[in-house]
Amino acid sequence: MQSFNKSHNPDVRDAPGVIMIVLDGCRPDGLQKARAPNIDWIMENGAYTLKAQTIFPPITFPCHMSMLFGVKPLRHGIYGNYSANIDRDFQYSIFDLAHISGRKVASFYEWERFRNLSTPSALEFAYYRRCSIDPEASMVIAHACADYIKHDSPDLCFINLGSIDKVGHEKGWMSREYISQIEIIDRAVGVIIETLRLAGRMDNYYFIVLSDHGGVGKDHEMSTMEELTIPWMVSGPGIKKGCEIKGDVYIYDTAPTIAQLLRLPVKVFWHGKVIKEIFDQNTG
Repeated sequence: MQSFNKSHNPDVRDAPGVIMIVLDGCRPDGLQKARAPNIDWIMENGAYTLKAQTIFPPITFPCHMSMLFGVKPLRHGIYGNYSANIDRDFQYSIFDLAHISGRKVASFYEWERFRNLSTPSALEFAYYRRCSIDPEASMVIAHACADYIKHDSPDLCFINLGSIDKVGHEKGWMSREYISQIEIIDRAVGVIIETLRLAGRMDNYYFIVLSDHGGVGKDHEMSTMEELTIPWMVSGPGIKKGCEIKGDVYIYDTAPTIAQLLRLPVKVFWHGKVIKEIFDQNTG
């Protein structure tokens, strides 16, 4: 069993936090087709790739498990949209690792099963609202997230915006309605960015924005490139600006990279790696 001391490292008390935004079901080519000025701003002011790869099967819950645990499905053992007991003596999510290291972690989500992405004690705050394609529903969860960040200053804040995926299942990936929903979600992302900008706290956070999977037709259960290819981007202090990442990026690289950004003093087994290409010279 691995053991960790839950304590703040005095060298990282003033380190920026991480806001992690998951655009559930968002294909890179859908993002390019949509008018998404806020997500475009993150790419222009950070490092990005529109060719990152998710896991197979490209299904929501196992994708999030790989994203947050930093491992492939053969390690976490989840292959469908169901919950299971993970042996947490040997495997930790990035939520758990941040909490164990004394960081404040919050989670905002639109699918109730996401409560199982961490141990019950890991979250300082959790907010659940059932996913809806109503544009105002996206704004409600975005405002809730932005207000919490503004007033409570979490070190790691996760938000899953699920309605792009919902529209994909109902109307089809790359349909007119699907592209319109990306534009609505971009407005939601803008709420969070603008709240931090007005508060003068943009330098207090990194933004990591990515998808869990793509889709084709009205589903995402196969191994086509349209389902496996995802956007992945990061911006913030010490991150290259307008940098297209040339190396390979996988969804399970997300947790190790967040650990690096948060300077977590813990080490666990990961399949993923830190994406070092994102950092300015002498940073990271």
